[in-house]
Formats: sequence, C-alpha cells, structure tokens
Amino acid sequence: MIKPLSMHDNKIRIEELKGLNKRVAEIEWLLVALVILYIEISGFSLQRTPGVLIALGCFTLFIIMSHYIGLDSIISKSKLTIDTWAMIAFISFILWNTGKIESPLLSLYLLVIITACSTLGEVVAFLEVGLISTICFLLSFTPTMISKLTLIQLSGPFIQLFPFWLTAYVTIKLSKENAGAKDK
Repeated sequence: MIKPLSMHDNKIRIEELKGLNKRVAEIEWLLVALVILYIEISGFSLQRTPGVLIALGCFTLFIIMSHYIGLDSIISKSKLTIDTWAMIAFISFILWNTGKIESPLLSLYLLVIITACSTLGEVVAFLEVGLISTICFLLSFTPTMISKLTLIQLSGPFIQLFPFWLTAYVTIKLSKENAGAKDK
C-alpha cells in the first residue's frame, strides 16, 4: 500500500526537482558549448549549413525560456521530459548537418541518456534511448541503401548503439540504488 506524501516529503521532492532542473540547464548549456567548440576547432563551415547556427540560436532561446524566464516556475518530471526531448531534437539536427552517424558529435546523446536515466525513471528513460536508437538508424541509411541492405551493414549501427544502451542500464541501476539508500 502506498502511503501519501507528508508535507515534509512533498517539500523534499520539490527541492529535489528544483535541483534536477538546475542540473538539466547546466547540461543543456554544455551541449551548446560543445557544439560551438566543435565548430571552432573543426573549421566547420557555417556558410555551407547555416541551419546549425539557427539551431544553436533556437536551442539557446529554449534554454533561456525554459530555465530563466517563462517556464522557470514550472518544475515537474514532465518539464524535465520536455527538456530531454529538446536536447534530442537539437542533437539530431546538429548530427544531420555535421556528418550524420559519422559525426564526431554522436556521443552528445550520452548526456541526454544519463540525464533521462537519472531523472525521469526507467520506462521514460528506455523509451528515450529507443527514440535515440531509431534516430541513429535513420541517420545511418539513405533511401537508396535500404533496397540493398545487408546484415553486415546493419551491424554497424548496432555496435555504435551498444554504449548508449549500456550507459542507460548502468545509470538506471545506480539511480535505483541511490534512491533506495536515500529512502532507507
């Protein structure tokens, strides 16, 4: 039987969500910084794909609206879920424009996976890892490749996705252990 949360427990949960919200904002800023660093170091041409600059601007605006003005008073698991969806969309767009599955920025998804697994719970986290996996498969193949797809071609994306699933599994296990210890 589930007992209702006491006033004290409810305050603790709210403080916990506020802390998680701050950490998510830091991770979002880290994503922006890493993309800018990649652009600077790699000599990536923004003239060739100006959409990357537009995506950076839109994601930065989203972070400001979500964490500092507008939506900053809403603190819930649903908002954290929306934040992780925005991160997935941002990273996916950046990958599409910087080499798709071969982009050196593919590992940015790990930040989203760790965030989701440590804040959103097992089911939502694994659904998001599934979404990331689907996006990676879409980034891997062109329409002309699909008609002559071989098992060997399929193994590449599976091998690249293995660290994502392993990271999700380990992070969820660690989060559950921490939550269990905190409850005790």
